[in-house]
Amino acid sequence: MPEPPHSPGLWVERGLAVQLAEHYAFAGDEGAFLRYLHPLADDQGARFDLVGRYVEVGQLLSVLESTCAYQGGHLVYVRGVAGIGKTRLSAEFVEMARRCDRCAGG
Repeated sequence: MPEPPHSPGLWVERGLAVQLAEHYAFAGDEGAFLRYLHPLADDQGARFDLVGRYVEVGQLLSVLESTCAYQGGHLVYVRGVAGIGKTRLSAEFVEMARRCDRCAGG
């Protein structure tokens, strides 16, 4: 198992940092560990890109476009095993909806 850097600070394993990135800021783009910086403000989003979810994001975008076009409501149900990224995917969908609302003048 890789060792965290010996420089001062709180170092978090990259996989865990990715899971926590919705609530906390981390520094460092390379290596197995990222340095914890601070909690994120409520209006800040996760700093890691959503990776490997092209199909799911496309499906959510279709629902969003349909909702905007026809002014009809939709229910989106996201399920999966623990740790698979349901919260992160949902946060991305919320951000997509906010961007769509701003573009539509809402």
